[in-house]
Amino acid sequence: MKCLTIFLHAAYENEVVDCLRGAESVSGFSLSDCRGHSRHTSDDPFAAARDRVEGFVPRVRLEVFLEDGLVDGVLKLLEHCAGGIGGAGAMGAWFVSEVGRSGRL
Repeated sequence: MKCLTIFLHAAYENEVVDCLRGAESVSGFSLSDCRGHSRHTSDDPFAAARDRVEGFVPRVRLEVFLEDGLVDGVLKLLEHCAGGIGGAGAMGAWFVSEVGRSGRL
């Protein structure tokens, strides 16, 4: 099992959530608000003047648990869901990590 984690520009939240809700391979996901900082914050087209001064941009952290073979398909789906707005990498950054164990309490 894998955990796909995406640090997403807050401006894309609704589009990505709609996309994932319609995906048969995704049984659920978690969202949390966060703020991102990078050397490119000042170049961010979604950054407000206050964000540029503070150096942080509103982001959403999205986590999806997926079977190993489904990760690439979900990533392709997400690449298309924003309609190419902003060019490559405009929605945010992602990584995949191994899930050793999981369950419910």
